[in-house]
Amino acid sequence: MQILYPKKTEKDLYLRLLLQCRNYGIDIFEELDQINLSNYDLIVDGIFGFSFSGEIREPFKTIIYVK
Repeated sequence: MQILYPKKTEKDLYLRLLLQCRNYGIDIFEELDQINLSNYDLIVDGIFGFSFSGEIREPFKTIIYVK
């Protein structure tokens, strides 16, 4: 399992979640080009949740529209 986490934050909740992921041996990447998407059978989108509205900005726009 790997996580693409393109926009860092210093909020305590996210720092603790990242620590938990690392403790479970989950790789965390900050750039899309660090991951070979063709290696995956399943990709789970957990970017915005269900209440997102407005225009999608970078770095998320590039990630969502990658082909």
